[in-house]
Order: sequence, then C-alpha cells, then structure tokens
Amino acid sequence: MGDVTKHIRRKKILGNFPFVIVFTSMTLALFVLGVFTFILVHAGQLSQFLEESIEVHVILNKEISESQRAYIETQLNAQPFVLRKDQNVMIKYVSENDAKKDFIKSYGEDFMTVLDENPLHSSFILKLKPEYLHKKSLADIALKISKWDQVKEVYYLEDLADQITKNIRLLTIIFVSFSIVLLIITILLINNTIKLALYSQRFLIRSMQLVGATQFFIQKPFLARAFSQGLISGATASLLLAGVYYYILGMFPDFQALNTPYLPHVIGTLILFGGLLGLFSSLIVINKYLKMSLDELY
Repeated sequence: MGDVTKHIRRKKILGNFPFVIVFTSMTLALFVLGVFTFILVHAGQLSQFLEESIEVHVILNKEISESQRAYIETQLNAQPFVLRKDQNVMIKYVSENDAKKDFIKSYGEDFMTVLDENPLHSSFILKLKPEYLHKKSLADIALKISKWDQVKEVYYLEDLADQITKNIRLLTIIFVSFSIVLLIITILLINNTIKLALYSQRFLIRSMQLVGATQFFIQKPFLARAFSQGLISGATASLLLAGVYYYILGMFPDFQALNTPYLPHVIGTLILFGGLLGLFSSLIVINKYLKMSLDELY
C-alpha cells in the first residue's frame, strides 16, 4: 500500500512539473518585460525632468529700480519660449540678498566678512519649453533678452543643454528598440515553454481525437489552464515589479519626483498580456498537434 501511495504521489509531482516550468518562465519573462515597460513609460517624464533642469539666468544691473524690475518680469512672462506648468509661469526672481544666501549655503563661506558690499546681482531664472532647448534657439533668446534695458547679461550652460537634448533622443531610440526586441524574445520564450509543456500531452490530444471529441472540446481544458497560468504569472510578475518599484522609491528619495500613477496600468497590462499570450500560444501548439499524423507525433 505504501508503494502505491508513493507511486501516486510521484505521478502528481511529475504532473505538476510542466506547470512549475511554465509558471517560472512566464513570470520571469513578464517581470523583465514589465521593468523595461516601466522604464519606457517613465522615459518621457525623465526627459521632462532633465529638460527642466536647464535654466537661463537673466542677470540685472545693480542700479535697477523696482519698477524696472517689475517691467522686465512682465516682459518675460509674455514671452512664448517660457515654460508654463500647471498654469504657472516658470520664472523665479532671485534678489541680491537671496543670491548671497545661496552662495553661503553652497560654499559655506560669507564673502561679506572681507567685502564692504554684496557683489552679486539680482536675477531672473527661466525654464524654457522643450522646443526651444537647442543651440540656435537658446542663442537667439539670450541675444534678444540681453538687449533689454537694465539687463547686464544672459547666460546658460550651452554645452549641457545641447548634450541633454541629444542624449534624450538617443536614449529614447535605444529604449524603444530594446523594448521591441525584448517583447519579441518574451513572446518566443513563453511560446516555446508552452510548446515543451504540451509536448507530453500530444498523445492525450490524439486519443481524444480518436474517440470522436470535437476540436473545441479538446482545446477547452488546455486553453483554460494556459490562460489561468498566464494570469497567475502576470500577477506574480506585477507583485515583484511593484515591490522593486517601491523599494527603489524608499531607498532613493530623489526618485519621488518621477513618481507616476502608471503602476496600476502596467500591472493590469502585464496580467492581461500574460493570460492572452498563454492562451494564444497554447492554441497554436494544440492546433499543430491536432493536424499531425500519428507518425509525426513520435
């Protein structure tokens, strides 16, 4: 009796083996795909974050009056190249005193201990729309503003702006290309895994055919199982992705600026994609075995 029990238990374990292979392979493949999908989703926000780090500084003359300063601010607000975000114009005024405080905070030294007056000027800091963040537009903007009365100079990091715009385009192309390749690899990997798992069932499929079972009757249990396996794998991959995502946010607070509401969308897509991929892959493999002759099955 004990030998029979062991034999039955061993058959159950061997029967679950294809499920473990399919589940593990699909989960890992969907997790990797989810990671790159999430990076791709955040690429636009990351590029926006980098673009908004480019600033144009408008340095004002020392003797500027309050009315002249207010007039320049009004003129800047009216310019089409200035970035507007959440109905706010992205212009910041930095007074001479604020500039002194920023200097002391950055360098830890107070130059007023050796100087009689503050050498720093008041200024406006502008953020520009993305379409103006290339060399020619920046040069034209700087030339235009520098001609205004009471503007001492206009400066920006020209090389940084040019490098950021070029790198953003390059990274976008790389991530899109890599995501497409990864998607194809994921589909092929899951399809081959399911094909191997169903290989041991090919004679069962033929036996059901021989006793007169319809094609749909034969397909139904395999497709239902494949669909449920895909959903479970997608859900597991989504849990792993969410865990990694919130771990990174906890470890690196600066990434909170990149926090987006896209996580539920990615999770839902992964789960649905896993289920549908398992379903269609199984359908292709089963139909292949249904059309094979008995000799081809060996």
